[in-house]
Amino acid sequence: MKNRFWSVVMIAGFSAVLGSALLVAEMPGQRATAEVPFAFHIQDRLMPGGNYDFQRMNSSGVLQIRNRETRETIVVLAPPSKYGKPGEPMLVFNGYGDSFYLSQVWFADETAGNALWKGNQEKHLSSSLKTTGVLAYVHLH
Repeated sequence: MKNRFWSVVMIAGFSAVLGSALLVAEMPGQRATAEVPFAFHIQDRLMPGGNYDFQRMNSSGVLQIRNRETRETIVVLAPPSKYGKPGEPMLVFNGYGDSFYLSQVWFADETAGNALWKGNQEKHLSSSLKTTGVLAYVHLH
């Protein structure tokens, strides 16, 4: 009986935490476009500069990124994890020398940015350099 009570308490607590996380999650279906004037990495994949479409596929942060010229598409998990004031939609890149890595995607008027996980190349670069990577911003339309 005591174990059952604690099981119910644990389930209720977990449901409260999960429910509150879902309330903060941003809405799926957001779309934006951007012209990225330089080649960049999405995790360990090199993408050419050009026009890109960005779409949030669900509230968990699955993003579809598509190059408009080559039609190359990549789907990544980028959960909402960077919080701030609602503002301009933008892309945030970490830069190491002449290599840029997509770090965050912010859609219009949202309080949470989608943060991409670092790929192996960026992890190696960021740990081997004594300085922090340079940030580059590209506005979404």
